[in-house]
Amino acid sequence: MAGNAVCSFPLRLPWLVRPGGRRPGRLPEGGGGGGPRMPKLTRMQASAMEAGWTIAILPDTQYYSKSYPYVFTSQTNWIVSQAQTLHIALVITLGDLVNKNLATQWQVASGALHLLDDNVPYVITTGQHDYTWHHWLEDDTLINDYFPTTVPPPLGRFLENHIENTYYLFSTPSTDWLVISIQWAPTDAVLGWADGVLKDYSTCPAIVVTHAYLYCDSTRYDHLNRPDQKENPHKHFASDADINDGEEIWQKLIKVNSNVRFVFSGHERCGPGFLVSNNDNGLPVYQMVANYQDLKARKNGGNGYLRLVEFLPDIHEVRVKTYSPWTHLYKTDVKNQFSFPYSF
Repeated sequence: MAGNAVCSFPLRLPWLVRPGGRRPGRLPEGGGGGGPRMPKLTRMQASAMEAGWTIAILPDTQYYSKSYPYVFTSQTNWIVSQAQTLHIALVITLGDLVNKNLATQWQVASGALHLLDDNVPYVITTGQHDYTWHHWLEDDTLINDYFPTTVPPPLGRFLENHIENTYYLFSTPSTDWLVISIQWAPTDAVLGWADGVLKDYSTCPAIVVTHAYLYCDSTRYDHLNRPDQKENPHKHFASDADINDGEEIWQKLIKVNSNVRFVFSGHERCGPGFLVSNNDNGLPVYQMVANYQDLKARKNGGNGYLRLVEFLPDIHEVRVKTYSPWTHLYKTDVKNQFSFPYSF
């Protein structure tokens, strides 16, 4: 029955283990399982973890997989090295992991992302470049050869042995969250599946991740009312294709499920965007797009910029930062570094 599922099987982090009644932020002896022994946390670290946590977001990495593999690995190596310091609870990819559906590029993406295995949980999302071009509805992609699962594995999938549409629960010091990743240009059947998951876990705050949702002017992709928007998924398909753009995803999935708090997307190259919309229950939904692949004429494929979304329950605030482990620089303009109040 809808709403009966509970957030009771969270992704388990090296720095945050809660089964057996242990306090959040306390690492049990030996790391809490059969994995490598992890150092105990200081009292200050444990206290900080109870106060806040971070999601690291990897926007479109396609040019790294094509031409700059060292930039890609600099991102994931940095995330692993900073997981405890920044209290990174989860890594989210935004699709277009590769530029073309070629084994050589998937080997790069796989090598970079699997560095996260057993260190930080991560969620895989697909974009149009992750498929053979114009074969999107045929599931013509090598992604499942290189990512038959993630570590830890998803709790559920739309199709067995496919990673394109999945859901997870992950644990933070304040609560457990549901994350649903849906494919590029999702069909009505995929949205129906995702709607069922959201209703099953209606008591869990939720994050939805999909590749093409928000345009760079901070409006949703809307092929009916905004034909001027470039790269709308509908422009890649026949007019009668069973697919959905951002506005359709909002109407069919996001606004009707009051537990959805955030939507993260990539795809659009003309700049980052941020939109807050109220759902059917009058609650705000925070929607973001980020993609740096065309930064300064594709310098180093995007110069390694990633998003850090910091959740700070003690001051009821979310902070967004944009940082590059490759250049060791932050982007500090108002579109790339900002904060907003949030009720936890």
